[in-house]
Amino acid sequence: MNRSHKEFRCGSNTLNNQQTIIGIVREWTNYITRSRSRDRDQIRMKNITKAILRALKYQESSRGIAFPFRQLTKEKRRELSRITELITHNRSGSGSIPRLAVYLVGPDHLIICGSGSGSGPDPSFCQPDSSPTSPPSLKPFSVVNHRSNNNHNRHRSICHLETEIFNQGQMGSKEDDGIHENILPPIEQEISDELNTKAKKYLRGEGADLKALQDKKLKGQLAVREEIYGKSAKAAAKIEKWLLPSEGGYLEAEGIEKTWRIKQESIAREVDILSSRNQYDIVLPELGPYTLDFTSSGRYMAAAGRKGHLAVVDMKNMNLVKEIQVRETVRDVVFLHNEHFFAAAQKKYPYIYNREGTELHCLKEHGAVLRLQFLRNHFLLASINKFGQLHYQDVTMGEMVGNFRTGFGRTDVMQVNPYNGVVALGHSGGTVTMWKPTTSAPLVKMLCHPGPVSALAFHPNGHLMATSGKEKKIKIWDLRKFEVLQSIPGHAKCLDFSQKGLLAVGNGSFVQILGDLSGSENYSRYMGHPMAKGYQIGKVQFRPYEDVLGIGHSTGWSSILVPGSGEPNFDSWVANPFETTKQRREKEVRSLLDKLPPETIMLNPSKIGTVRPARKKEKLTKQEREADMEAAIEDVKGIAMKKKTKGRNKSSKVAKKKQERVVKTKRPFLEQQLKEDQASAKKRQKLNEQVELPSSLQRFARKKTTT
Repeated sequence: MNRSHKEFRCGSNTLNNQQTIIGIVREWTNYITRSRSRDRDQIRMKNITKAILRALKYQESSRGIAFPFRQLTKEKRRELSRITELITHNRSGSGSIPRLAVYLVGPDHLIICGSGSGSGPDPSFCQPDSSPTSPPSLKPFSVVNHRSNNNHNRHRSICHLETEIFNQGQMGSKEDDGIHENILPPIEQEISDELNTKAKKYLRGEGADLKALQDKKLKGQLAVREEIYGKSAKAAAKIEKWLLPSEGGYLEAEGIEKTWRIKQESIAREVDILSSRNQYDIVLPELGPYTLDFTSSGRYMAAAGRKGHLAVVDMKNMNLVKEIQVRETVRDVVFLHNEHFFAAAQKKYPYIYNREGTELHCLKEHGAVLRLQFLRNHFLLASINKFGQLHYQDVTMGEMVGNFRTGFGRTDVMQVNPYNGVVALGHSGGTVTMWKPTTSAPLVKMLCHPGPVSALAFHPNGHLMATSGKEKKIKIWDLRKFEVLQSIPGHAKCLDFSQKGLLAVGNGSFVQILGDLSGSENYSRYMGHPMAKGYQIGKVQFRPYEDVLGIGHSTGWSSILVPGSGEPNFDSWVANPFETTKQRREKEVRSLLDKLPPETIMLNPSKIGTVRPARKKEKLTKQEREADMEAAIEDVKGIAMKKKTKGRNKSSKVAKKKQERVVKTKRPFLEQQLKEDQASAKKRQKLNEQVELPSSLQRFARKKTTT
């Protein structure tokens, strides 16, 4: 470092010739980049210089930048990225390294200028007004001798550049030593920020507070686990950024056109042939009304007619897999963990069938079921019967996990929150209750409407709930605060959220799609569709991973196109619409191994895997303290005394030693009691001082003595 100062000393006069400055800096950069010194500061300076030269290498026009010099240590990557962005303009065919000019203006700002043609920097570019990031108070540039003590705090010599960078760098963290390895171009810096934002979405809950832990072993284990969680979240964010091939579509209106006025016929003319096949009507007037359910992948659909018709359809090629006639009332149908098993709520009991239509089980303990729901992560079949009894049955072992009488009467409004597995029931009194299989009392009891609840649905993120009441109000609830976000006029017989957050509202013969177009959880009209010939809608459900809405109505079922409703990218480890037989078998085994116990169902599942904070010691009562002291005294009295000789085993001395043991045992209890009494006395005195007496009693107040 001293060698560079001696060799490139600038002299005693102010240098105003920019060409002279360029020559000095050019020689300095050549020296510092070719130096083989192992000095730590020189190595770091060499790396920074190389980064600047790389930024200047492929450009033609003169570019420059001014940035805060004191922030160089904290924001090296960002500022060097700005250098790359502003200096790198176009690739030069010559490939020669340009000249470099560095100006230190004032104590806080550094200006770098370069030229690819070798003719020096453009003076006009280095003016204060032309640099987008330069400070507003910059004056014409000059370089002052570093030996000038009077101006040392205002201007610095060009030869002090490396020293200043070293001094600033030594104030930084150890991570700054590898700055040359972490220098990112501006585009990559933006991508990195975007990935960090996306990674937060994949982090399940808050991390463990390692500072509050005393156990070193547990602290190390949790630190490793948190690191793994962070890496997996970043990997998922990178996959979402680079490997997800598709983006969701949507309806875009032009001019004064409204999206809710666009009809299905217009959409069908614009989409491809494969998507247009998802727009159809199946009319079976003698067996309706119909209800339906899709598998988690959206590949198969189960349809159930009120008069006993059950059918499984392959939605990929519109083939009928199997249909049966059970010859009795069917109220609901739901798929189990895959398309090979489905449950139907029939007249007396729910039944489980396989893909071939063979009856496998009759669940008589459930009774006359009105609604069915299946918890895929827990392999639990939940049902509510006409007597208001809620049942949970494990379909893997056949065990009845929970059987509760709700106490709110008959209801047919039932939904599962996909976020935490909590089952919600809507009752005739306007309340919504939330249940889990290990508790006989509801977790939450909300008064949502003044009249009966007609329908409810959960957003896929689990934080929003939509309810509809007979008073013709649709309410959007925030389950984190249990408060209403929005109230929409209208009645709904059935509700359903799509994977992208669209809300389908079915009422009478009209289905309406509400969309959160602004991203502020404010739903408005997005689409609408009237049913042909006044078919009465019984159920609406979005098809997963497709822009399709399935509608079960009085004379069959229909399907309409809803652009932007489905998730365009699927995870084959979660749900694969194109899975083979081998993949399905492997997934079934894997899901059974990953099956969650019923105890994991709770309102806040992010608590699972965290460390419960240490509780404060509860204050013992006077009776408990006296009991502990008596027990300690009895233990001391029971200790046998050692036998000693030469007159030290007299009865008087033995009694004295026993008494000393008792006093020694009592001492900590008495000291603790004394401390608590003193603290309570101080507290009472403080409260008495804070209480302002009425004017008639102030003359009796004890006055403070001043010394």
